[in-house]
Amino acid sequence: MKFIIWIYFYFIVNKISYVIPIPNLSKKFEILNFENNSLIKEGSLIQEFLEISPRDSAKPEVNTLVYVGKYKENLYFLFLCKEKGKIKYQVLKRDEFRLDNDWVMISIDPDNSGTRSYTFAMNPGGTLYDDLTISGTTIPSYDFNWNGFTAITDTQWVALFIIPLSTFSKIDPKNFRFLIIRARVSDNFYTYQWPPFPSSSTTDPYGIGILEIEKNFFSASFIPYLICINTHPSYPKKTQLREGLTGRFDYKNNFKILFGINPDFSTVETDEPQITINKPYALFLPEKRPVFIEGGDVFLRDNLIYTRRINNPFGILKTFGKFGNTEFGLISAYDISNSNFITTPWGSYEEISNDSAFINILTLRQYFGRGNYAGGIINTRNYKNQNSNYCGFLECGMDLKRHFLINALYGHSIYYKGELKELGDIYKFKFSSVFHNFNPYLYFIGVSPNYNNQNGYLQKDDFLKIVPGINFTSFINKSILNFISAEILYAKNSDYKRSYENDSTSISLIFSLKQRTQISAYFSYFSQNLYGFDIKDLRTFSFFLLSSPFDFYSLNFFISNGKGINYSIFPPEKANIYYIWINNEVSITKKILLTFGFKRYVLEDLASQNTYFLRFLYTFTNFFSFRFIYSYDGENNGIYPLFTYQITPYDLFFLGGSTSGKFYEKFKKWDKVIFIKLQKVFSF
Repeated sequence: MKFIIWIYFYFIVNKISYVIPIPNLSKKFEILNFENNSLIKEGSLIQEFLEISPRDSAKPEVNTLVYVGKYKENLYFLFLCKEKGKIKYQVLKRDEFRLDNDWVMISIDPDNSGTRSYTFAMNPGGTLYDDLTISGTTIPSYDFNWNGFTAITDTQWVALFIIPLSTFSKIDPKNFRFLIIRARVSDNFYTYQWPPFPSSSTTDPYGIGILEIEKNFFSASFIPYLICINTHPSYPKKTQLREGLTGRFDYKNNFKILFGINPDFSTVETDEPQITINKPYALFLPEKRPVFIEGGDVFLRDNLIYTRRINNPFGILKTFGKFGNTEFGLISAYDISNSNFITTPWGSYEEISNDSAFINILTLRQYFGRGNYAGGIINTRNYKNQNSNYCGFLECGMDLKRHFLINALYGHSIYYKGELKELGDIYKFKFSSVFHNFNPYLYFIGVSPNYNNQNGYLQKDDFLKIVPGINFTSFINKSILNFISAEILYAKNSDYKRSYENDSTSISLIFSLKQRTQISAYFSYFSQNLYGFDIKDLRTFSFFLLSSPFDFYSLNFFISNGKGINYSIFPPEKANIYYIWINNEVSITKKILLTFGFKRYVLEDLASQNTYFLRFLYTFTNFFSFRFIYSYDGENNGIYPLFTYQITPYDLFFLGGSTSGKFYEKFKKWDKVIFIKLQKVFSF
């Protein structure tokens, strides 16, 4: 109790802000040469960490030292993580983020915009992880070109981050904000943070770095690739060569141009199979393709921009940057495998077409201080068959002293299908307030019947929804409990003209427990109107378990049961729906990771579907790995082996293949592909 009172007095009464100079270093250094290390001698030292989980505002059990400095155009963070127990880690493939490993992480807001953060992380085995978060939405497959090294002793492990300043679209040298996290696995998941602000505090947790930067006038890189593909392994003469090129130009660290000619996506990991029966909505797939992820901080706008709708681009041009407080982004692509996205008041689906399309996406934002902005988005898609789609959006956001957040958006669409012209609108508004441990909010969205955004994603049209809710968190740290988080919301649903109304209520509880375990429970009671029929007294109960009780095993378990809707008949009726999802991860030694996923969906006695996903990863070194994936979606099997040698995110060589086909067919009838790819980055 005394420690918490001291924390309150120290931060609230004195209002201390953490400003750290990031000095220029006189020479380069080696990670293991501590006696003559210029970063330790000349860099700034950070050591005032605070435990924020599971004990909020507690003194860490072990010390963490971080040295910060800059040498030429690289930013350096050197972590010295003291340890009194066993250091937990695996040698993993890049971006394999596991909660049962020790980690250190840096989150950076380079220009104090308050809307995005660049994340860099590393475990003791030297595995690198990075992602990008924009307005609370994280892109885990985002890759930055940076490097890191680690070393382990009996009493500590050391991590060195080398981050090029060219990584950031814009830098404010006097407001270079960053947050440092250390995750430590022991009898619990421990989280230490700098600056040492309690997680229950509304104080902005970021510190400020003051640095001198020498802006590069111009830099460029080109990434050509060559891939050999054989669809008939028994006929080597049928081997085909495919080549392509991606590249980028950077101007003064705040303007970037990316381009791709016949880009290849064979390095992207296969999507896990999804349940498709009794699903009224088109599948939504995460974006994993590098050429579309790059610049994601500029283009991410909820589902207004859904780049997976660009299926097979022959060419793509992408420009984005930030000048002063003005941010812009442009994507132009020619898609040779176009599809149509169809939305109705009851669902959506994707219809494959044989024509091509020219696609343009433009974003523009003007920032007014931190977190306040106004801007617009333009989406266009022109089809070869003369159909076309044009969308325009206006958006704004306000951040009032970090306690009250307001976001609003209006959009208008025009869709030409032959001589037919359809006009539609979309409205969004959200107000939320942030206090010490509770967060009330109000959300509104309205979509007219003819709203059509072919470059976005929408589950259905012709609806209005008003949602008030509140989230509350209580830190307990007694017995087996760490904290409890509760959320309750009420939604008023109707069609766009408000000819009918439906209500829904949802309650959720999250329990954080000792022994690396979290339990969530959800209950919802709702009604729905479909095709003019009212379906009432619908209810579902869901239970989710996330646990890593042992160093070698982790479990995700989800089960849902209740009264839902059978969409496959007319008129639609209530039906008992049962859904279970299990995901197991087993680590064998420090280099082998086995993942097994299973999903089962049952619609009364009418229909059911099972899916399976098996992933085997053997990481020989941080650069060389073997991956094997098997998937089954209830109808088709897929087998995907892959050997990869990857020095950087852009320099790689791999040998892989894929086979897929119906379960009941003979193997010789399955589709088979073998491919070899070589890719190299050339920088200037």
